[in-house]
Amino acid sequence: MKRFILNGLLVMFVTLMTIGCGGDSDDAVDTTKPVITILGDNPVTVNQGATYTDAGATATDNIDGTVNVISDVTAVNTAVVGDYTVRYTATDAANNTQTATRTVKVVSISRKVTGQVLNYSTGVGVAGLSVSAGTQTVTTGADGSYTLPLDNNLSNGIVVKVKGNNYSSTSKIVSVGTQGGASAVLNIDILPVTFSDNFDPTTDFTAQVPNSPANVAISANSLVLENGDVPTGEITANLTPIDSALSLSLMPGDMIVSGGDPIASFGAVTIEFTDASGNALNLDAGESATIRIPVVTRGAVPTATIPLFYYDEVAGFWVEEGTATLSADGTYYEGTVTHFTTWNADYLYDFVTISGCVQDMNLTTMIGNARVDLTGKNYIGSTTARTDSNGNFQITAMQNATSLITAIANGKVSNTISVETGVSNITLGECLQVGTAPLTARLTWGENPEDLDTHIIGPNSYHIWYGHLGTFAVNFASLDVDDTDSYGPEVFTALSFPEAGTYHYAIYHYSGSSTISASPARVEVMLNGQRTVFTPPEGQQVNQEWWNVFDIVVAEGGAISIVPINTWAINAPTSKASSSKAINKMFMPSKN
Repeated sequence: MKRFILNGLLVMFVTLMTIGCGGDSDDAVDTTKPVITILGDNPVTVNQGATYTDAGATATDNIDGTVNVISDVTAVNTAVVGDYTVRYTATDAANNTQTATRTVKVVSISRKVTGQVLNYSTGVGVAGLSVSAGTQTVTTGADGSYTLPLDNNLSNGIVVKVKGNNYSSTSKIVSVGTQGGASAVLNIDILPVTFSDNFDPTTDFTAQVPNSPANVAISANSLVLENGDVPTGEITANLTPIDSALSLSLMPGDMIVSGGDPIASFGAVTIEFTDASGNALNLDAGESATIRIPVVTRGAVPTATIPLFYYDEVAGFWVEEGTATLSADGTYYEGTVTHFTTWNADYLYDFVTISGCVQDMNLTTMIGNARVDLTGKNYIGSTTARTDSNGNFQITAMQNATSLITAIANGKVSNTISVETGVSNITLGECLQVGTAPLTARLTWGENPEDLDTHIIGPNSYHIWYGHLGTFAVNFASLDVDDTDSYGPEVFTALSFPEAGTYHYAIYHYSGSSTISASPARVEVMLNGQRTVFTPPEGQQVNQEWWNVFDIVVAEGGAISIVPINTWAINAPTSKASSSKAINKMFMPSKN
């Protein structure tokens, strides 16, 4: 009996154990799908024609942990504008499958910047230069022209960079509307590299510009590649001093710091080092170099010490870092730097606000979204602004100084206004005027000769010069600015011409040492948004004080064309449509 009971209990125990084992979690059915996490933006925007690289996705499972994700990007065609789907699939060990999708929007690059890159020294377009902004890069054509598409994610204040063999790298800032089809014109001046030499980076080296105090001195083994590696083989040093007194167009960017405050320059220098493959080099951590910047000025007195600013070509503004000391003879600033770029001997200055407006030549329409440029006449600084929808603007200028203001709208340039500032804000009494087919000619030159003069001679005794500046009310043209103490500018603006015929543009050496060609002089003409630059021809002889630059030919219908002349003369030009007496210095009134 006892054995029967024990056997029964044993059977019951085994049965219970069997039932218990059958309910263990190891035999549970897994029905939970993995969770997919898409990396990066969703949706993501890609420019038409660009290469799409997917950021991928990850997946986790409650049982298996991390599981593999299969991505399918075959549907994306960046050659065609549209929305595309990238599909992600993750499957766990129990064959539970999860999917997720990313939308890829391929968009047209409809915004663009167009322009021309000119050799500042010759006025000739430079071919084969790289022009870039964001992810887009193009190469300048035979005449230096370019059309640069813009990434859609770039906003106003776009940094456009220019690089190329034998030319000093530079960059400029441009504003382009965010609407589809928006465009802007950006003409860029570039300087040939002034000094270039190869050297062994394991030795001390000084790059010295001949006939200039500009130099940079580095120690042996102080240069590294961007990734920190030590370069091998010979290194190329390129050094280009910038005479910002000649033209601020030579300076990269705008003359402002990150907060928007303006700065003024006493000169700058661009320093570049590359290895044999063209890779950029810079100073290693803890290393430094000594630089010398030639002093230039438009009248301001250089201080004993001055802040150093470097140009940040990524952000597009100037950054203060370090100081420089004026040499005993006052010809250069010397300072220590820890990296290479364009270095500028600059100072922040107190400023006032100038309020004004821009309108058409008929004084009937205010012009919105016009670019307004202000340039110092007796200091080396500049600022920019935009007119609002009512054609009004506000722009900053140095206190107690002379500044020149001009505007450009749809490629057409206004007259230039000279403004004297004090310590209070100013409101201009008249608007800047933009003509229907305006022509401007801007003469600049160096420290010597002291005074070059602009003359425009046309039919029926038409003659605009410092003795008769002209007015828009009577002559439809004016010599807006007459400079008498080096550098210029002298600016001639014609909103239109009184009659058909040929108008001769010439430059006269009024006073000062040196010659027009050695100065160097330069005339930049803007006509209907097109820029032409004239530089003096070779072969100027003694007593050839007239530079006949070009003719302005006005057709009966009002169409204007420029005919280059570019010759030297001893005698003054006369009108081609009259027997007016040739100009002679004895008939010119004194400027004193």
